[in-house]
Amino acid sequence: MQGLDMASVLVLGAIALMLNLASISSAQPHRGCKTRCGDIEIPYPFGIGAGCAIEQGFEISCSRTANGIERPFINYWEVLSISASGGQSRVLMFIPTYCYNSSTGQMDSYLWDFYLVWPYRISDVHNKFISIGCNTIGYIYNTEKSTRYATGCVSVCGSPGDLKNGSCVGVGCCQNTVPKDLTSYHVYFYDVDYVDVSNSWHFNPCSYAMVVEAETFTFNSEFITTKRFNDTYEGRQPVVLDWVIGNATCEVARRNMSSYACRSENTVCVDSSNAQVICATAPLDTKGILTSLVDAQMSMNVSTLQAPVLILQLAETQLEGTIVHVPLAAVLPRK
Repeated sequence: MQGLDMASVLVLGAIALMLNLASISSAQPHRGCKTRCGDIEIPYPFGIGAGCAIEQGFEISCSRTANGIERPFINYWEVLSISASGGQSRVLMFIPTYCYNSSTGQMDSYLWDFYLVWPYRISDVHNKFISIGCNTIGYIYNTEKSTRYATGCVSVCGSPGDLKNGSCVGVGCCQNTVPKDLTSYHVYFYDVDYVDVSNSWHFNPCSYAMVVEAETFTFNSEFITTKRFNDTYEGRQPVVLDWVIGNATCEVARRNMSSYACRSENTVCVDSSNAQVICATAPLDTKGILTSLVDAQMSMNVSTLQAPVLILQLAETQLEGTIVHVPLAAVLPRK
């Protein structure tokens, strides 16, 4: 493609994402729709009830609990916060547990299978996989054919004196990363063969393994000796979900030329890692050097920017390369 080298394409793509985020965050919900549930703000494109969200996947139910407090839910996940500009939601997900049964001398598992549907994915940037216990091999496994994945870690300890608050390197707590685009996973527990379960259960009644929000999780020795970890959020822990608007790829978008924006000679359609598309437009002559996304935002004329089709996380990084000072357009108009 003439006039657009790879550096320009990448930079244009990053700017398009940033402008899409800004446009969505300033959008307004329909009149008559609630924008809060209890103490939680519900920004557009989300909405409380049918007809108030941009699409069905963004509908929030506002339920009143037994104590009279309203709480927002996405499916069965309680919502802690929603960032329209960041394209993320913080929700509470159930904790899989692995507890010793003193009556049988065996371990009882209480497992959850996690399935996310469009438009949600587990954030690989803001979450991590953790396993807590003194005799625990915890791992997650994704059975989707296109994205098969498994990871885990081993956590052991001989006594409460081995534990150190804030440390999650294999003594009472271990951790691992999660992959991009994770939409489902299963949790499994195993015992460490050389550890005697009957000796550890006296001070370690339960083990846990799950994906958690990295920023808010800090290991505490009481997670081993008590049920504090499980009880903090009533058997749940915070998890960050990424979300997107629109579900077309460049190949699909090209099939509808009436709404396809990347038709001119000097445009490029870019598929993101979340299977979404953006369109960057540029004349043949380029000018200026882009040093940061902030510089790009100030130099762009966004008056002709179409409604956004996606929301993605942008890394805080400096980008360098030749850039054109022209409007960018999204591939598909918002519904």
